[in-house]
Amino acid sequence: MVEFLLGKRELISVGKETTYGTGVSPTYLFGRNAKFDPNKNAQKWEEILGSGADNINVKREIGYQNIGGTLTFTPQDWAMLYFVFGSVNTTGSGPYTHTFTNSNTVPSFTLERAIQASTDRVRTYTGCQVDSATLNFATGGGAGGGYIDLSLEILAQDVSNGTATTPLSAPTTQGFQFRHAKLTLNSTEIVELISGSLNINNNLSDGRYANYTLNEKKGESVPQIRRVTGNFVINLKDDTYFDLWKNRQAIPGTNKLVFQRGENDYVEFTFTNIVIPSAPDPTNLEGINTVTLNFEAEYVSVVAKDNVSAYFGL
Repeated sequence: MVEFLLGKRELISVGKETTYGTGVSPTYLFGRNAKFDPNKNAQKWEEILGSGADNINVKREIGYQNIGGTLTFTPQDWAMLYFVFGSVNTTGSGPYTHTFTNSNTVPSFTLERAIQASTDRVRTYTGCQVDSATLNFATGGGAGGGYIDLSLEILAQDVSNGTATTPLSAPTTQGFQFRHAKLTLNSTEIVELISGSLNINNNLSDGRYANYTLNEKKGESVPQIRRVTGNFVINLKDDTYFDLWKNRQAIPGTNKLVFQRGENDYVEFTFTNIVIPSAPDPTNLEGINTVTLNFEAEYVSVVAKDNVSAYFGL
């Protein structure tokens, strides 16, 4: 009987590393729509153009390797933002408040991709670091229905294959959905929000060194500059957003994006010095005109509140 590997049966979990590249047992299992695309996995082969022979064919020798990919999931809590910003401080006694700080370092984690079968196929990625993170939401839903999704672009040091799945229980809270969103610009709540995205890019270094100990692997990457960008798509009813763009200055007042499931269950992104480089609002002959506010911010502060006592023990 033929058995195929099914994505529906795949379990993805992560654990915080103490030392970069030294694998640990995962402690957090994603419970909503998690998937991993190893789109950065590649072996570099060096071409030998002159081999001391009368031959025009190209020979090759193994060079370095690239490891990594895209981890996408529906957030049930905001623990993974620790690996985006580099620091989190938890206070309170239930509910708990998690305050993220923009750090100059990015911690690493181990990712386990366990594909369940008669014999599990388990691929373990070590030395994982978040190069960039993108939060997307839309009223139109998508593959995950009305859920929002968080995509992490990951650079890793190595990957190994095995058969032992780490037994963990996934969180059981509901996933965050677009209906949980609230956008405030210039201290005014925006009711007519259709979709949006938020990107935090750490611009990690490649971690490549001329070092025999590392050999084909990369070393620890470091963030070089952190950029905060994104967009909000809004139904138009007046000139408010045209004026925000035309004024050629940072949007005054309070500017924040919140996803809230309850009074003590939310995440809040507050933007500092948010500007609008472009705000196209093209004619829509078949419906309501919308504007896409493409934004850039100097800084985003993030606070989450929930019943999780600590994110990765921090």
